[in-house]
Amino acid sequence: MRLHLSKCDGKFSKKMTSEEVRVASIGMRANNDPSEQMFGCFSEANEKGGGMGLNESAGLGMSWYNGDYLRGASHLVTGRRSKTEIDGEDTEPVEMGLFHELPSKLTDSLIAVSKKNAFQVSRTFNESLKRLSAARELKQKTLRDNKLKVLKEGLVDALYLHQQYDSPRCWRTKEQAYDAFEGLKFKKDCMRSIKEQILIRYLGLGRVEAHHPWSKKSHGTYSPT
Repeated sequence: MRLHLSKCDGKFSKKMTSEEVRVASIGMRANNDPSEQMFGCFSEANEKGGGMGLNESAGLGMSWYNGDYLRGASHLVTGRRSKTEIDGEDTEPVEMGLFHELPSKLTDSLIAVSKKNAFQVSRTFNESLKRLSAARELKQKTLRDNKLKVLKEGLVDALYLHQQYDSPRCWRTKEQAYDAFEGLKFKKDCMRSIKEQILIRYLGLGRVEAHHPWSKKSHGTYSPT
C-alpha cells in the first residue's frame, strides 16, 4: 500500500509520477476487470452447469458476458406501473441482446445449425484438449529428463569429490595447506588448488558453509590467499 501513497513517496504514487506518464494514463483502466469478468462468467457457468464440459461453459459464460440473450431484465412485468409511466414520461428503451435483435428466420436457422453441429464441435474441442494435454506432458517430461541429466552429471562430480576428501589431495590441516602452497609457484595453480579444496567440501561433503564465490563485481577475482 505504501507504494501507492504520495505521503510516503511511493514509487507508484501520483507524487512520483511524471506529467508525461500521468497524461498517457488518462482514460486507461487501473485493473483487469474485463478479463476477470469473463473468467468469472465461465467459472459460474461451469459450476452451475452440472455435466457441461469446458467448451459449453466457455460459450455460455461468453454469452452472459456479452449479453447476447439479454431481454431487458430491468423492465420485467411486475403488475405495477412504473413512476415514469404514472408521470406520463417516456420510458427508457428496453435493452436487448444481439440474438434478439436478429430477425426470427435468422435466429431459427442459427439454433438449427447449432444443434446440428453441436456434437462435432464438442468432439473437436475435446480432441484439441487431448493434444494440448499431450504437448504439456511432453514438455514437462523433457524438462524432467533434462533436469535428471544435469543431476546425474552433478552426482558423478560429487562422488568424485567425496572420494577426494579421503585422499592425500585433501588438505585437512593448516600445516598441510601451507606446505602445499610452498610447492606452488604460479597464482593460477594456487587458485585451482583452492577451488578444489572448496569443491571437495561444498559439493563432495555437502557443507553449504564452505561455499565461496570465485569473483565479485565490486571485488573482482578473489586471490588464493
